[in-house]
Amino acid sequence: MKILFLILAILIFIPACQQTNNTPPNPYAAHTMGEDPVKMVFDEGAAQFVEVNYREVTEEALEHLRNLYISDEDTQRWFIRYYIENFEEDKGLTVQEMAAFARDRAEFETAWREYASAEYGVEVTEEEIDAQIDYNVEAYGNTLPPAVQGISNGLNISYEEYMREFDRDYAERTVIWQQLMPVLLEKHYMEESERLDGVFLGQAYEEEVKAYLEGNP
Repeated sequence: MKILFLILAILIFIPACQQTNNTPPNPYAAHTMGEDPVKMVFDEGAAQFVEVNYREVTEEALEHLRNLYISDEDTQRWFIRYYIENFEEDKGLTVQEMAAFARDRAEFETAWREYASAEYGVEVTEEEIDAQIDYNVEAYGNTLPPAVQGISNGLNISYEEYMREFDRDYAERTVIWQQLMPVLLEKHYMEESERLDGVFLGQAYEEEVKAYLEGNP
């Protein structure tokens, strides 16, 4: 199936490049760390689920979070996302497994951002992130997917709060990637590849981040 991350829909979870039309970015995508990635919550495969399904599943996720005693907000956010994916794809994961994936993903996402700054000097401002969010909000307009409606209602926040707070990390990733991708393209342009595009560059960058996490930059 298919949910979710925000720009070209680079499914290994690199936020994509700048949109060239009015199609809103796809926020949920995932890096490759062993499990199937959290996919995009907004594609046709999720059409069978309606707003109330997403609202109820989000509320279930919040209830489990209260019992898991996870204090880190990034991990909480990723637990909710993985919980929703588990529901959509009927993967049969346990709450403990999803919590473990959420912790790993939160750690990876932090490293993904840190490494872009440490290794490539990519820095983004809050103003740039807010501008990306403004674009996302305007792009969706009044045509919100059931997933976005249901998740925001389940979190008891408005759609704008969902975009500006819950999904702010996606907007930040998108802005970073817009600056990072040209640098990576220049770095890898001599390498043999069937396609030197965002997918290839994202996979190459992920390998660097994994080495960084393991202490072998």
